[in-house]
Amino acid sequence: MCKMHECGRVHVRSPSLRFLCSDGFFDELFIDDAPKLEWVLGYDMYFYSFRTARLTIVHAPKLGFLGYLGVGSPAIQIGATIFTEDQIIVKTLMPNLKTLAVKLKNMSRAGEVKRFMQLLELFPNLETLYIQGYRCLVQPEDWSVNQDAAASWDDLRLAPCVHNHLERVVFQDYSGHGWQRQMAKFLHGNSRFLKTLEFHCMDHVETRPFGIRPPSPDLVRKQREVLCLDSRASRDACFLFFKHMLATHHHVSCHQESYKRKYYDNLYEI
Repeated sequence: MCKMHECGRVHVRSPSLRFLCSDGFFDELFIDDAPKLEWVLGYDMYFYSFRTARLTIVHAPKLGFLGYLGVGSPAIQIGATIFTEDQIIVKTLMPNLKTLAVKLKNMSRAGEVKRFMQLLELFPNLETLYIQGYRCLVQPEDWSVNQDAAASWDDLRLAPCVHNHLERVVFQDYSGHGWQRQMAKFLHGNSRFLKTLEFHCMDHVETRPFGIRPPSPDLVRKQREVLCLDSRASRDACFLFFKHMLATHHHVSCHQESYKRKYYDNLYEI
């Protein structure tokens, strides 16, 4: 595994590298030729709204995990696919990618929703999707209020992975925003093989000074009723609500037995 911290441009050309992890800041990650690369994690590539790291992937045919992508950023190039401010023109697919983590600032505009679905078209066999939102401090009792005008998800061209392969969706910092609810409903209503929708509620050491606390079981139950549609594509999909946000170190710890044993300790029993 290669770990990166503070640096400018990282140029990857390696016949043997399998894991690449960054827990610091860099300006550009250029994956030129990495035939065995399976796993890429950049924690802070899109940490600030005014700072965007450039990501270029030329050749990484075995890549199975990629995160975090800034959906609204044009500073991405994957093969011949074209990223612009307004759309993504898909020309290169990554069929081996099974797990994707994305960072979304807001999905309140129709163009952003369309761009998100276009991004998923790059990954036709995607099975697991992690969604990290912008961390707006909202009290749980305000979940019923539509804090932002959620864009419509109707009449979208469905990415193949959503209908044919997606099994697990994880909202890492769920705060009941309109766009989060609309996205969850859309995926629940269109993903035939969906098994699990996870909602990790916003309560963390970073938010406690602001008075943000876990929602009550009654609020979680009501939210679940809003999200559970009779017209869902997968009858077996289950909704899991957690009292805290997803752990920052989740992606590097999720295969450890000690972490897996404790993963469901904060699960609501409703």
